[in-house]
Amino acid sequence: MKVRKYDITKYHPEKDVILANEIIENCRYSLSPEAFKIIMGLSQSIDYTNELFPEFEVDIKALFKFLKLDDKDGNRYEIVRHAFENILDNPLKYRVDQKNWGGVPWLSYMFNDKISSRVRISFHPDIAPFLLAFKKATHKGFIEGYTKMLPKFYERFESKYATYLYPLFKKWQDTDKWKTVEYKKTIEWLKEKTFTEKSYKTNTGDWIKRVINPAIDEINSKSELDVIRISRENKNLLSEGMGKSYTHVIFFVSTKDEYIITKAPGPKKGDDQGKKDLDLQFRVIYGENIPVAEYTSFEELLKDYSTINEYSGVLKQSALNSGSLLEFMKKNRYAKLVTVGTKKYLVKN
Repeated sequence: MKVRKYDITKYHPEKDVILANEIIENCRYSLSPEAFKIIMGLSQSIDYTNELFPEFEVDIKALFKFLKLDDKDGNRYEIVRHAFENILDNPLKYRVDQKNWGGVPWLSYMFNDKISSRVRISFHPDIAPFLLAFKKATHKGFIEGYTKMLPKFYERFESKYATYLYPLFKKWQDTDKWKTVEYKKTIEWLKEKTFTEKSYKTNTGDWIKRVINPAIDEINSKSELDVIRISRENKNLLSEGMGKSYTHVIFFVSTKDEYIITKAPGPKKGDDQGKKDLDLQFRVIYGENIPVAEYTSFEELLKDYSTINEYSGVLKQSALNSGSLLEFMKKNRYAKLVTVGTKKYLVKN
């Protein structure tokens, strides 16, 4: 097996992690937020063009930094160990129906500071079909059967229930017309999905109050999604049985305006510039459709534009003071608002 020495601090919060829909719909995993971050961080780093499924060696200090553990925290080694134990103790479990079910371990791990400062990590071979989108995922935006998630959102979650529900909401999210999606699920299914079928066997109202709505609140405050809370008043808590017990919930999932992206119109015939800008996107920023583009490195950006100004400080304040970012860009002949990692730049030729 190929061994790749991987420093997890290179993991990119603006780079999509791709998760198989089979995991989201048919599987459950009782991972802590820290354990989930480690699994997703490692999966993001895999080279999909390589035939071999890699083994990782991750520097322990990089894991501290990745999990935002201070060097003065005397429990940092224990926190990392507990995260890996949580991964080991909670395999991926799936149940498609009564006659189709199983479980797969995520990985194995080893750390001995007397030998090395790196944690040795090996994914279980059987996890690959669930976790990876394989080679073609690196060449296309949306892959049928898979859902994309940005780490910068889910890494903020502190609740395990937000970690469980966010991938579901992302799978249901409409990224084509950006409409509010209505998705109906049985309470029985959701309790099983959130590992609460025993602790909240009968008191569904308390379950909504203590598990589902707090998770929705955290997702709404820390991600790009906007999900309606579950309640009778919102008409998304239903009783469809013979008695008065609640049986179903309806999730209304939409995207916050500032994260809505639409494709630019296609080029006219013979329009070379139009061909160049075919992949240009427009994003709603400050209520305006601003032309945007994304680059993986500043060096790539330098090849395409002669004038590059970071959209921060005095420049950003000037743009905001003008009353309209779009008008400011037109007046100063800026072509696009470009992102490189977490930084933004106004650019022109």
